[in-house]
Amino acid sequence: MGNRIKGKIPPELGTIKSIQLLLLNGNQLTGPIPPELGNLASMIRLQLDENLLSGNIPQSLGNLTNLRHMHLNNNSLTGTIPKEINGNNGSKLVHVLVDNNNLTGPLPASLGSLPEIVIIQVDNNPSIGGHLPVEWVQNPSLMKLSARNCSLTGTIPNLADATNLTYLDLSKNQFAETFPSNFSSRLITIDVSENNLVGPIPDTIGDLQEFQALRFAYNRFNGTIPDTLGTVFSSVLESQHTLVPLKAGEVNDNFTLRISGNPICDATNIADKYRLKYCFEQGNHTVGDHASGGLAGCAKCDPPQVSVLESSGKCRCAQPIRMDLRLKSPSFTFFDRFRHEFFSLVYTMLNLSDSQVSIRELDWQAGPRLHILLFLFPLSTTFDDEEYERIFDTVASWEMSAVTEWKLSVIGPYDLLEFHKVQEGPSNRTSKVAIAGIVVFILVAVAVATCAFMCLNRKYRTKLLRKTFVERSPAMMPPGLKLAGVKAFTFEEIKQATNNFHVDCVLGRGGYGHVYRGILPDGMAVAVKRASGGSLQGSEQFYTEIELLSRLHHRNLVSLIGFCNDQGEQMLIYEFLPRGNLRDHLKRKVHFPGVCSSLQSLSLRIFSGLQHTECGVFEVPLQPL
Repeated sequence: MGNRIKGKIPPELGTIKSIQLLLLNGNQLTGPIPPELGNLASMIRLQLDENLLSGNIPQSLGNLTNLRHMHLNNNSLTGTIPKEINGNNGSKLVHVLVDNNNLTGPLPASLGSLPEIVIIQVDNNPSIGGHLPVEWVQNPSLMKLSARNCSLTGTIPNLADATNLTYLDLSKNQFAETFPSNFSSRLITIDVSENNLVGPIPDTIGDLQEFQALRFAYNRFNGTIPDTLGTVFSSVLESQHTLVPLKAGEVNDNFTLRISGNPICDATNIADKYRLKYCFEQGNHTVGDHASGGLAGCAKCDPPQVSVLESSGKCRCAQPIRMDLRLKSPSFTFFDRFRHEFFSLVYTMLNLSDSQVSIRELDWQAGPRLHILLFLFPLSTTFDDEEYERIFDTVASWEMSAVTEWKLSVIGPYDLLEFHKVQEGPSNRTSKVAIAGIVVFILVAVAVATCAFMCLNRKYRTKLLRKTFVERSPAMMPPGLKLAGVKAFTFEEIKQATNNFHVDCVLGRGGYGHVYRGILPDGMAVAVKRASGGSLQGSEQFYTEIELLSRLHHRNLVSLIGFCNDQGEQMLIYEFLPRGNLRDHLKRKVHFPGVCSSLQSLSLRIFSGLQHTECGVFEVPLQPL
């Protein structure tokens, strides 16, 4: 996800029968969706959203009976939604997201036959037209139906059979006649603004106990607003140019009613207190949503540690994990009402205590989608590697949202945007720390001065040796070779960095030779790839390889830092990756749930790096080291 991959999706992926997760969202992929993907019978999640894909949605996707999540939104797809995607073949689809494309109609009634469907989202496909299939709203499992700006006509079907429906957005269409009076008692949001609806607002809306938002703007409603709207948290009744009752002031005080731009606000017989209370502009749909932010009363911690409040009421400092989630299709309008539900699901699914999870930031984005920044705190001062990997695997493999409690909640699907430990922040030491540092510096300076004279001769000889090497190194390079950003090391420098190539420094061994862990004089950890006798090349070929490797820059490719071509040795010096090599990850994954999804994600990141390389760079098989 989000690797800026360009090009087309290779049809050959359809031959890898074991794929369960195909996550290519948030890239720059072009061209059609290969019909061959319909051969991946084991696939449970297909995420191709937020790309530049075009062409039709393949009918063959209807063959994927194990597919639960089909996210094709935010592309340039054309044609109709295939009627082959239906529940007649035992489909397990839960989410169908095809919004923000160029799809045409009619909408297939077949989606209504999906037995486990929870979300249907087809927004912003203005060329669809036609009627809303009544079969969609006859499905009791449906929780969210969003068909905004699809040029739909006719009447809104009876909603009584959609008993679990919580979110209905049919705004910016051409629906006529009246709004149905029978609907799910679980409705949280209704948005039917910018249609041609007429008649009164149904009295049954007053029976909704969990209602958050009612948007009826730009219609032709008349009559009265029910004065028994129940425990509505926020009701947006911006029914422009519509008759609104003068008894609006009699509704309950525990919700916000907005009727700006209606004739009632200009009426002479409405009390001033009600005009001030209801006739105002308020367009921020995040009203009432607040992050927990910092902890008042807790002392500030030195970065990268952050203050955390224990269940006992005591504060402590710890280095948390930063986890950024984006809820792709929440079935609510305001988060605060469902904060506890979300919070409880997160710490329960991650096997953490409630004091280990903190919601730090909330940000509503276009969609609407909700970005949530969380901090996950360790029980001690920091997470060890095993616990870090356990939590990451649970989140990245969607094991967290696979449980029934999450699937049937209003939270909806999520994207994992960031996951890492909070890093060291900018230096902000106190004066006491500064004073202590000065004292230490003076003591160290005295010790250094004592040793300086003893080390001078050896240092001078080393500099002479390096100068000789640097002077003759360019002469060995082929003409026109460019090695920008790559450093030449002497054999002695690498020998010292690897403790004379000690066996304890060996990271692995391959066909090229041994790989050692080394520490450079500036403290930087590196991986040293030392060629064995049979792998030595001529100087020209060696420098040509270095030039190629120095041009490769990608988030999923290890960077070349330098090289050594000295005293008959040839070595490549790479950045050191502390979390292990490919073999380590393959071994580790078998101990965690969601092994297939983790390996699929790992494979995609590897292929992303390989795709970035130029032809001819890789001439040997891919090795774990």
